[in-house]
Parts: sequence; C-alpha cells; structure tokens
Amino acid sequence: MAPFLGVLLELDISDSSGVGDKGFAALEHCGNLRVLRMGFCRLVSDSGIHALSYCTQLQQLHMRNCSVGDKAMEYVSNCHQLRVLIVRGCVAITDAGMRCITRHCTLLQELDIGGCAGITDRTIELLSHRCDQLQRLRASDGPITDEGLWYLSVGCTQLQSLNLNGCAGVGDVGLQAIAHGCKQLRSLNVGRCNISDSGLQTIAKGCRYLETLVVERCPRVTDSGLEIMMRYCNSLASMFRSPPKRSRIP
Repeated sequence: MAPFLGVLLELDISDSSGVGDKGFAALEHCGNLRVLRMGFCRLVSDSGIHALSYCTQLQQLHMRNCSVGDKAMEYVSNCHQLRVLIVRGCVAITDAGMRCITRHCTLLQELDIGGCAGITDRTIELLSHRCDQLQRLRASDGPITDEGLWYLSVGCTQLQSLNLNGCAGVGDVGLQAIAHGCKQLRSLNVGRCNISDSGLQTIAKGCRYLETLVVERCPRVTDSGLEIMMRYCNSLASMFRSPPKRSRIP
C-alpha cells in the first residue's frame, strides 16, 4: 500500500467517525499529499496528527470540528507549503498552537479560526508580522477585538475576505483600521458586531472594491449607513441586514 500512498495528492476523510489515530498513521507515507479534508474526524487526536509531519508538500488542511489542540498545530507547522488552514470549531487550539503555525507556515492565504475561543488578538498580531500573503480570514464567534483588526490592517494588506460575525469586541474603531489598511477587501461580514453607521462610513470610503457586506443583527446600523455604503461602493452586489420583525397574528 505504501507505494500507492506515495503518489496520493488529495484525500477526503471528512465525517469518517471510525477513523482514529491508528488509521491516520498511514499518512506518514503520503509525502506528496497536497490537500487533506478531515472535518469532524473526532477520533484523531494530537498524537495521530503527528503523521502530517511527513506530509511536507501539504497545501490545504481542512480539519473543522476535530478533537485536536496545540500539539497538533506544532506537527502541522512542519508543512511549510501550507496555504489554507481550516480549524473552525477546534476549541482546544489556542494562541500557543497558532504561534507555531505563524512561525513556519508563512505562505498562508486562507485561515479559518471561527469558534476558537482560545485564539485571540495575539494570533492576529503574529499573522500581521509573518503572513503578509493572507487573503481570507474567518474569525467568527471568537474573542477578536479592535486591537486585532489594527494589527491586521498593518500587516495583512492583501486581505480580500474578512468574517467577524459574532465578535462582540469588534466596533467602529476596528472598522476604521480595516478601512485604512485593507483597501483590497471584497467581502466583509460584521454581523452581530458592535458597529454603527460611523464605522460603515469609514469602510465605504476606504474599501471601494467591496462586493459583499453582512451587517445582520447590528442594531446601531440604520438606513443612513447602508445608503452611504451604496453611494461609495459601486461594486457592492450583496448586502445583508436583519429583516424587520413580523407582527404576530393573534
């Protein structure tokens, strides 16, 4: 089997509830693997992820909602060609694990850390220093604040897609930073964030290429803010806001 595994380029074992560390160990022989999808493989632990240390050509790793932590990120950091890393819902991963990733995987273009409460502005700071090719970041339902957005605006100026939905620590100050530094932004999701028309105005004037905007459940955003967005962002094709409350029928 080992010769066959050596030519494998892409593998999808998502939702494979029966795959554990023993089976995952076979990936030690997949030296040419480029793409691995293993979302919801909850039987694979940090020890099992050690096999990825041998997958030095890996470019995409999708491991949403897996039972892995910082030690796993240490092993993954051996994949220096990594461009896409999806760890949404991997709640055991913290800034400590991401420190290894940002130190060694400097070619990152897409990162999804949604729902990871242990990944804070400290990781965003490291990203800004070491991963200047980042184009897509999802940090929804996490502890990211305006401080993190300031770091992002300084070091990740190629950012095109940013999802901060549910980040209560994000407000108008953070949007001002993004508008100043991330001029290439095409998609912005700030639903359930603490923003107002003032923040949208800075985005409208700074991010003229914006195509998609999500501001659902932002009570301080009014028609005036949306009108400003439409006036300045000529490329805006989609804009999502909370629908009006329906009156109850007795």
